[in-house]
Amino acid sequence: MKNNKVKNKASAFYIVLFVFLILYVVSFVFLFSWGFITTFKGANTSDGTGYEFNKVGLPNPWVFTNYVDSFNKLFVEINNQRFYVETMYLYAILYAVGCAFFATLVPCVTAYVISKYKFFFSKIVYAFIIVTMSLHIVGATPSAIEMARAFGLYNSIWGLWVMSATMMAGIYFLVFYDTFKGIPQSYSEAAEIDGASNFRVMVSVMLPLAKNVFFTIFLIKLIGFWNDYQTPILYMPDKPTIAYGLFIFMYQSDSIYSSVPMKVTSAFLVAIPVALVFIIFQKRIMGNLTMGGIKG
Repeated sequence: MKNNKVKNKASAFYIVLFVFLILYVVSFVFLFSWGFITTFKGANTSDGTGYEFNKVGLPNPWVFTNYVDSFNKLFVEINNQRFYVETMYLYAILYAVGCAFFATLVPCVTAYVISKYKFFFSKIVYAFIIVTMSLHIVGATPSAIEMARAFGLYNSIWGLWVMSATMMAGIYFLVFYDTFKGIPQSYSEAAEIDGASNFRVMVSVMLPLAKNVFFTIFLIKLIGFWNDYQTPILYMPDKPTIAYGLFIFMYQSDSIYSSVPMKVTSAFLVAIPVALVFIIFQKRIMGNLTMGGIKG
């Protein structure tokens, strides 16, 4: 009897969970479908054919020029200077790729050194990283901006590259640490016997073994930096990325390009590169954290 009751409770739980997940997925599909359809609607007009008169239904008529107009004509103005979509794309690529690379490289190298070389200082660094993961520092942004100004890192893309190169990468540091702990020391010992230096062992042996994990974390970081608009606003105000530009554009209301269909189209322009990255590398991003090896 008890087993039957447990099974019934488990079945009820899975049914409720399944229904919740279905509703969750349907909500996302509905919002995406609504947004995609809206990108083909015209601006508000007085003849009853614009978005204002048809917010949910299919476009009537279909407008296929919104994407072209959004890419070629939309701009944001910062300090009396206009930035168009292609310029904001360029800044976004430089910002996202550079920051993602350094934000992945530094925790990777730090995790390798701590996992391989067992001495007192490595234990201190490891403990420090774990503590900073647990304690969230609030209110440090003003001092961080002042430090960026003092070191010449403020309002520059390469400055954000440097600022992103931190070993405090949260869970990703632990992923790298566990990865290097799982690599047999015989690989590095064989290279050392052949005369390889410590740096050569790291670059030529250990990092290639962790390249799959490195690339996966790089992709996750890349998507995060691409969608980030707060950091460029605070630390790089004169070089708007596409996410930063979209944030500003959403509050503009002085032209036909500030209509809801154009704003949604602009949002899709930000999302399209990320969607392509996800489609191409979905297996790796979804957890395919495999690691290569050396065959004897």
